[in-house]
Amino acid sequence: MTTSPPTVSVDKVAAYIPYQHRNLICGGWKEMPSGFCVPQPFWITLPSGTIGVHSDKHDRLVVQFNPGQIAYGHNIFFFDDPLFIPLRRIAETLDRKLSSTLSPPEKAIRANVLRQRAGRIALRELHLCADFAFPSLQSLRGAYRELRDHWNSPRNRVQNKNFSGTIYLNQKRWDLVVYDKGTHVSDEKSEWPADIRALAQNRLRVEVRLRRQELRSLGARLARAVPGFPVLDLSIAYDWDALIYNAVYDLYVSRLRPKGNPTPAPGVVPLFRLFEQFGARPAYRRIDGGESWGSLLCR
Repeated sequence: MTTSPPTVSVDKVAAYIPYQHRNLICGGWKEMPSGFCVPQPFWITLPSGTIGVHSDKHDRLVVQFNPGQIAYGHNIFFFDDPLFIPLRRIAETLDRKLSSTLSPPEKAIRANVLRQRAGRIALRELHLCADFAFPSLQSLRGAYRELRDHWNSPRNRVQNKNFSGTIYLNQKRWDLVVYDKGTHVSDEKSEWPADIRALAQNRLRVEVRLRRQELRSLGARLARAVPGFPVLDLSIAYDWDALIYNAVYDLYVSRLRPKGNPTPAPGVVPLFRLFEQFGARPAYRRIDGGESWGSLLCR
């Protein structure tokens, strides 16, 4: 691959911590358009971040968090540690803070500990992202306009209500979002340190969001895309690490292609090449041999 690929970061995780708890845990209720009410998380504050916790309709304990914010206090630096590591730490935190509410039988406690140590924690949702640093706001906007007006995707494109001025590919089981990270930080993260907010300027973030249905079939799809790649169960945390983050991210981002040119050259990610034409570079360059994954981008 001639164009430098980015290091892919974990931006959000939602997972089922294997506890059988007797009492409903939530921080309130939200009425949906259908009229049903769903539980909303309550937030446990850690020294540099927060964890959302709530029970789902099957009395499973759902946790959601941003590992970068827990590690650094923000999500500007990348986070690509193996996924089971922060989940194991969170499970230990819940043991301490919610033991009186959870308090499953002793046999269940031992079973939970064994699953957690093995990384066999089921994922509900996973967001992967990468940032591209542009030399100026003008060049960033030029690349954004080119992507918005002259590129296509195999599915529908709508506006994301959470980010003004975004390119948002809304699928049934996965989404892809492209937005100006600097504008988002300036509008929403005024409490972050000034040097971190400055670092986010002139960055375009491309984010892939995978839901549980997609995660269940992802291991087989990745094995088909990359010859010789083993079939992994990517619906649990165990196998997720930097190599998998990069391969999965490239697989989805490659679906953005120029109109009239649906088949990219071998080993080329069209989106990475577009950004390079506007003077952008990955905010964090991939240095772990990720270039070898370019072959899966032509599928």
